[in-house]
Amino acid sequence: MKYLATFIFFSLSLAVNAESLITQSYEIAVKWKCGEGFVSCENIEFSVKNKTGGMTNTYTGKSSHSVCADGVTPCKFQGYEFKVGNLNYSLYMRGLLEVLNNNDELVLSEKGEWHY
Repeated sequence: MKYLATFIFFSLSLAVNAESLITQSYEIAVKWKCGEGFVSCENIEFSVKNKTGGMTNTYTGKSSHSVCADGVTPCKFQGYEFKVGNLNYSLYMRGLLEVLNNNDELVLSEKGEWHY
């Protein structure tokens, strides 16, 4: 019984702290590195697997939120952001991956599915 309780707790911990967005071209695993209770996080690990080339790279980014009426407080969670060179990656909770260059020109847009 002790082992079952430990297994259930460990499984729930993983479910809370890890999720993946799967699109046609990418598998992106997201792992929060901030402690429990944080509304936003500036230290999120993204493990990005390119399905075409098979390469996997790891990057660091942050959570993305709209702001409340005071213009400062984070309100609604929107998704995640990370930067690789001159490309800005955004993962939205509706399952959309968008990549923009430094001129805010759309480089890639793919719809995917979140797996928790």
